[in-house]
Amino acid sequence: MYRIIHVAVLAISLLLQLFPIHAENDSFTCGFSYVGTHDKNAMQNEKYPFHNDHSIHLTGWKNDLVYAKIAIEASEEMEVSISHGAFKNETDTLNDSQIEYGLLEEANASLGIGYDASIPHVSIPEIITDTKEFSIPTNQTKYVWIRITLPNDQKEGVYKGCFIIQGNSQKEELNVVVSVLPYTLENIEDEYSINLWQYPFSSLRYYDVLQNEEAFSKKHLDVLKEELKLYKEAGGNSITVTVLDEAWGHQTYDDYPSMVDWIRNPDYSITFDYSKFDAWVNLCMECGIDARIDTFSILPFDNAVTYVFEDGSRVRYPMRVGSDEWKDVWTYFLTTYIEHLESKGWFEKTFIFIDEREMNDVIEAIQLIKSIKNSKGESLKIASAINRVPNNESIYDEVDYLSIAIAATPHQDPSFERFIQHRHELGLETTLYNCSTNYPNAFTISEPDESIWTMEYMGINQFTGYLRWALNAWNENPYQTLDYQHFEAGDIFLIYPDYKDATSPKPRRTIRLDMIIYGLRNSMKYQYLKENLPSSLKSQFEKEFEEMDRSYGYFNSYGSMVGSEQASITISEEVLKQESLLNKYARLLKLKRIMEG
Repeated sequence: MYRIIHVAVLAISLLLQLFPIHAENDSFTCGFSYVGTHDKNAMQNEKYPFHNDHSIHLTGWKNDLVYAKIAIEASEEMEVSISHGAFKNETDTLNDSQIEYGLLEEANASLGIGYDASIPHVSIPEIITDTKEFSIPTNQTKYVWIRITLPNDQKEGVYKGCFIIQGNSQKEELNVVVSVLPYTLENIEDEYSINLWQYPFSSLRYYDVLQNEEAFSKKHLDVLKEELKLYKEAGGNSITVTVLDEAWGHQTYDDYPSMVDWIRNPDYSITFDYSKFDAWVNLCMECGIDARIDTFSILPFDNAVTYVFEDGSRVRYPMRVGSDEWKDVWTYFLTTYIEHLESKGWFEKTFIFIDEREMNDVIEAIQLIKSIKNSKGESLKIASAINRVPNNESIYDEVDYLSIAIAATPHQDPSFERFIQHRHELGLETTLYNCSTNYPNAFTISEPDESIWTMEYMGINQFTGYLRWALNAWNENPYQTLDYQHFEAGDIFLIYPDYKDATSPKPRRTIRLDMIIYGLRNSMKYQYLKENLPSSLKSQFEKEFEEMDRSYGYFNSYGSMVGSEQASITISEEVLKQESLLNKYARLLKLKRIMEG
């Protein structure tokens, strides 16, 4: 009889967790919702984990981050608050600073491209805040984003804690279990080349507090430092610098002038002012972003340089690539640029970029760069981003850093895999890059799972890193709308500015950036397990991961690259499968080590 009663009690307890009973006067419902989708019905949809659950089990490593999301739906307009209880195991407790959470603010995102008011817009919860008290309108849903940090010295074990939601007289408790495994991740920047192009001039225009400030003034640098902190946190280790105006043909809302002034003197000689360049590079390096300096560009979109005259006027001067004049001008600049880099100790870190240009122009540029040497007889390193698959052109063996658009990478193609391996053997970097017109992606309207999938695809396919355009090229006012004339909503930035009138601006993360970080860490877990699993497990491990599925997108009626419903399901299913496999093999490795003593 006792056993029957015991089993019955356990069964009732389980049912209450899965289908909690609320009092008749309850005015909100809440539960964990899947981090990989914006779907407002995800808390009721069984294809996602944790749908409407009051408990969640997260697994992390040391030097790791784990994420969760809570959905709160109100039956009447009300104020709610969220707090957390202690997270602890038998001997240890997580510090409050390790547990970050707050309301996800919504962004107004166009489903298309341009400023056409007839294009449908949607509200997407994507701006991460630390707001813990907020209002929920009647019959609407708000989301709380959770990030728990597990540092290098986090002790292995199972930590139990909770989040408490209160509104009116109602109080709900959501339970969290965090299992910390006994493995330590490297820092992202030590494993991958993460290159999110930076736009330091956007903040100079956007913030009221920076009006009438000179670029890279002390006040401007203080604001930029906060943006760089988020970039560094994401593993960013490349510095974007411009040595001429509008290297990309003014694709952004703000101007992107040169950080080096080409000064045309009265005697027609040219001198170069590196003061803004030096201020920016020094700031990045002070923030720990110091692996690479990416120079844009010997091939600007209009093949023009800008001369600054004595009266301050700026005049664009176009040249034909490969002409004698073009060679003379760029030979002179690169010679002085190399001298300046050597004087600062930056030459070894510096690459000059060739960005999505015609092959004939690429060949001309590479030949010129290779012909100009420093004091040790070395030429600048060359970087290039391309949106086509190389066709065995030997010229790419001259490119030290090559980034290939995800739309151009063939899936499970042996010839492309050989190309990647060939570059590995030469000691050259090959990264994956993403921007407008690609799928999967990291637009505001993209499902968060797309960012996770992209990073896992990058790691499994042996790319050495990730490039994305861009980190912080804000449109006019992203808090009003994300509409932009050239690209999908959110394509031009991964972090939000603070509000325009902020006196000490602090930028805000997006869930898109967090899911990139999440996916990068999963890729690092894959690499760790691949290197450390015993041979008895390794072959099956590699087989299961190499079967990674892929979906392709299409242009919708409004010009945006999106995925079909089935494509989104495929991406989510693949992300969930990868997560399950990582946890499975991590526990098998732990068991193997325990058994071996």
